[in-house]
Amino acid sequence: SLLSSGGGIRHHSRHNPRIFVNMWVWITGILITVASTCAVFNPKIVPGKPHSTMKNLLEDILFGLAFGVFAILAEFIFMFVHPVLCIMKAMGAQEKTYTAILITGAASGIGAALAKLYAKPGVHLFLVDVNKEDMEKARFPQFDGYDDITDMPFGRRVPCLFPCQVASECKAAEKVTVFQMSVTDKEGMAKVIDSADSEKPLDLVVANAGITDGNTEKDLFEKQIPCAAVDFMGVFNTVVPAMKKMKERGKGQISITGSQSGYACGWPDVPAYGATKAGVLAWGRALRANLSNYGIGVTTICPGYIMTNLLKKHEKEMPKEMFEYLQKVSLKVEPAARDIKGAIDRNDAEFSFPKSSLFQTKLIGRFWYHFVDLGPKAM
Repeated sequence: SLLSSGGGIRHHSRHNPRIFVNMWVWITGILITVASTCAVFNPKIVPGKPHSTMKNLLEDILFGLAFGVFAILAEFIFMFVHPVLCIMKAMGAQEKTYTAILITGAASGIGAALAKLYAKPGVHLFLVDVNKEDMEKARFPQFDGYDDITDMPFGRRVPCLFPCQVASECKAAEKVTVFQMSVTDKEGMAKVIDSADSEKPLDLVVANAGITDGNTEKDLFEKQIPCAAVDFMGVFNTVVPAMKKMKERGKGQISITGSQSGYACGWPDVPAYGATKAGVLAWGRALRANLSNYGIGVTTICPGYIMTNLLKKHEKEMPKEMFEYLQKVSLKVEPAARDIKGAIDRNDAEFSFPKSSLFQTKLIGRFWYHFVDLGPKAM
């Protein structure tokens, strides 16, 4: 009967994978035929070169199909391996403690929150930021006698300010030294690292300073280069001189602040910001593999939206509905900083949160670019 035949087919398909291979071959053949027809009859193709264009189309289709099959198989296998790796990491995790910590971008946001969390007895904090206004909001009474920053007993080798709002909230620390310095200044940051490390050998460096660009015409021309200078080269200017000293000692921990936008591999709303975060994510992964041989851990932090000054500064540029939405979905600074501190102390390779936005961002990064040229402006 028809019903029994259908059952037979279903039974056969479960035990004979050739039917799936045949289906794949048929689908591939149909797609190649359609692509070939389009290549020959499309009037937009360069005159006289239809075969060259057809070859490129066929290569793209075959590559996409082949890569898709192998990617599915690899993800399927990793789906079972991943829990084992998580369990092994949890069993071998040992929380680290630090005595000398340098944090860039420490005047506000995540940097300031981390400074307060790490302010413990026995810890010397070295806080770096370019923002003079935030640095001068508060003073330590015991330093009111110093009217000129050059008279102060800290940071003589580089421009330095001790009194600042963040430092006043880190009184639990053994000592707090604050440097006013831009991470884009290669020589200045090298001097900051030298000055801090000579006072107390650094065992944790948090490269956290960052700014963002935007998608307005003004942003495209004025903000992309400064954003790349801070978010990309600023990380290098902070980490490279520090890791040299850690390498000599054979120990240390480095934390690099990235973003979930790095997984998107190109973010149209913030093109420079997304590109720099993809870059530091790749660099952080490579550094971890390289520096593990020298006893140095590298953790790359990739958070989603966090309601910091970085996000608040763009309130006027956004539609009201968009900013209200971001306020609802954005994480609060203090809880986010606690999660980040935990990842650093555990020496996690990569820490991205929340998982809901990570899921969305990785999917966007995997597929969105394939559809860019299908928009009306590309026609």
